[in-house]
Amino acid sequence: NLKKMNEYINEKYRDLFQTASLNESNYLNAKPFPSISFDDFFNPDRVVIGTSNNKTRDQLLALYLPFVKSESQILSVGIKEAELIKYASNGMLAARISFMNEMATLCDRFDIDVEAVKRGVGSDSRIGPAFLNAGAGYGGSCFPKDVQALIRIAQSVGVEPVMLQGIESRNKKQKNYLFELLIARLGKIYTAARSQSGA
Repeated sequence: NLKKMNEYINEKYRDLFQTASLNESNYLNAKPFPSISFDDFFNPDRVVIGTSNNKTRDQLLALYLPFVKSESQILSVGIKEAELIKYASNGMLAARISFMNEMATLCDRFDIDVEAVKRGVGSDSRIGPAFLNAGAGYGGSCFPKDVQALIRIAQSVGVEPVMLQGIESRNKKQKNYLFELLIARLGKIYTAARSQSGA
């Protein structure tokens, strides 16, 4: 739990925290991926450290090494590279969600079981099953803003973000599509109820 995690970190890294001085000369960006729970913090897939300062890098390596199985899980890159890794990772996951939602819409048209399609696609070792659940689209605090940030970043340097715009467009359409399906289903229920009541 949170209390246990705080006690562990404060005790193990007291000296490091007291000596670390994070200013403009040793700016850093460090983040475990993904970071959605305490379990992910203690057992991250990877940790990306973005810094231009060797001392800061060494301090962050010392901090995160106890939480990974292999040192190869810690990636030390530049600050800009770390930022783009974060945006690109969430953009890729958003792309998988939007893709599967588009396939789900296609499945509806042909009366195909989307769950069977998902299992078939996800069983390919090159693809995997993560983030292939069809539904209302992605949301939350990261995916929408990171996809939009990537779009703005690309546009700012004259790169047309065709795929990123497609991801965002499908996500918006998915929410409207599910609303339309809900209205249609409720309409059928209402009509059937009126017929049974003789109204």
